[in-house]
Amino acid sequence: MAMINGFLRKKEEATKMGRIVSFLVVMLLVVGQTVAQEKPIYGFPEAFPEVHAFFDWQFINFQEKGYVEGVADFKIWNLYLMFNSAIRENVNTVVEIEAGQRDFYKYLNFVQTKIDWKLNRYANLAIGKFFVPFGPGAEVNYYTLFRKLISRPYIYSLREQLPREPSISRPGYWKLFPLTLPANNWRDVGINFKGEVPVKEKMKVEYDLAVVNGLKQETDCFHCHGHKHGNATLPIEPKDQCLLCHAPHHRQENWDNNSNKTIAGRVGFSLKEGTEIGLSYATGKYDKKEDYGVNLFGMDGDINLGKLSIRGEYVTRKVEADEGILSSSGTSTTVATGVKGSFTLEGYYLRVAYRILEGKKHLNYLEVALRYDMIDPNKDVKDEYDRNRWTVGLAFSPYAHMLFKLEYQMVDEPNAVTKIENDGYMFSLSAAF
Repeated sequence: MAMINGFLRKKEEATKMGRIVSFLVVMLLVVGQTVAQEKPIYGFPEAFPEVHAFFDWQFINFQEKGYVEGVADFKIWNLYLMFNSAIRENVNTVVEIEAGQRDFYKYLNFVQTKIDWKLNRYANLAIGKFFVPFGPGAEVNYYTLFRKLISRPYIYSLREQLPREPSISRPGYWKLFPLTLPANNWRDVGINFKGEVPVKEKMKVEYDLAVVNGLKQETDCFHCHGHKHGNATLPIEPKDQCLLCHAPHHRQENWDNNSNKTIAGRVGFSLKEGTEIGLSYATGKYDKKEDYGVNLFGMDGDINLGKLSIRGEYVTRKVEADEGILSSSGTSTTVATGVKGSFTLEGYYLRVAYRILEGKKHLNYLEVALRYDMIDPNKDVKDEYDRNRWTVGLAFSPYAHMLFKLEYQMVDEPNAVTKIENDGYMFSLSAAF
């Protein structure tokens, strides 16, 4: 009996000891967490990491020769995740990830991976992977949530709008670069120096300069030598773009094919609040031997008058190349001549948007938009890729950070032999959180 009582007494003491130990462990965790909050290992006390995300769902329905070849299609077009945190009061880190689907292929990209360092009130330094400063900014024509219309202007998206027909009929200049500009979705690795200088009370000058790896030609992309889809490898002409995925091979991102670095920059003049004009320029060599260059020039303007928003942009791009490539077609064999030639792309758009209603119950805002855009991929050639387009759209936001958009596109090819049936409409839902 004494043994049983002794055992029970020891068990009770052990239980009490266990409770005490448990209490101490909990207290240590609480105190440790409090200390960690007061003296964080990383960052500084006022810094809290931020996570932002948004996605874009779309329904697309075009005529037979239009977008996605006349197939009515649901898509989760993009998913973005952004991680943002401060290291010091003047040093910030940004990691942005994009996932989505384009036609046959799915992708996962690091959109931005950079450190932003605010040197003083007039200058900021960014190092890493970022949007190259050309044009009005990535949020204008890249992020679907912030665009007035679902589609981007032709100067940024003509390639996406073309059907996936074999390239045998495409001209030789197609083999060098896609028919669009690597502008507002142009991401690259390098150094970025930017800031703003006040001039008067409401006037300021913004500058944005970057040195990056630069563009490369189509033949330097591994996709162009064959694309693996499932267990099958599709043969692709070595000097053609990938016909399966239409991957954006025209931009350099994580590596370079030569020692030449591209210099790109934009100067913006803010005349008053809500009004800005900008000039952009970029230049660099794109081939391995550094024999041929590409030069881009752009002008953009933005006017915001209360509920009325007007934006326009003009861009031209000159690409140097061997005359043998420029004179070839999709069916001919490319023979280098040693003679340097060039071709010039030109395009522009004008977009007007008006907010009809806003700030009502169950209505954040209701907005209409109209855009006219034009692109001429090669000013020396008149072909079906010369296009004009009218786009009319409606945006409905029931709540902040939630947006429905509907648009209809009317496309014209003034130099096409026969009318191309490629009009259509798009519907999207975007949400941010």
